[in-house]
Amino acid sequence: MKILAVDDDPVARRVLVQALRRLGYDEVVEVRDGSEALAHLEKETIRVIVSDWTMPEMDGLALCRQMRARVKSEYVYFILLTSREADIENQREAIEAGVDDFLVKPLD
Repeated sequence: MKILAVDDDPVARRVLVQALRRLGYDEVVEVRDGSEALAHLEKETIRVIVSDWTMPEMDGLALCRQMRARVKSEYVYFILLTSREADIENQREAIEAGVDDFLVKPLD
């Protein structure tokens, strides 16, 4: 199963990719932002996206909204990573954007 790792910070993206590979996911594709992620989704079937929330140009919520708006596409499970507090308001905002799961950095 291919997983798309989206984060503008190269160090954080590397940590994420290594964590996913340690969990047994060997097909991890890395991109720097939401625009690159959407372009990649047009070329390849991805089952899971793990995206940072805060990124320049297109943040994780905008990426999720645009991905969910794609017509006749297969369902993609979307996990949002953030350094923001996991309070009710942030979780509500993520759910309204179509996010399936919400994880707080640093990953444990």
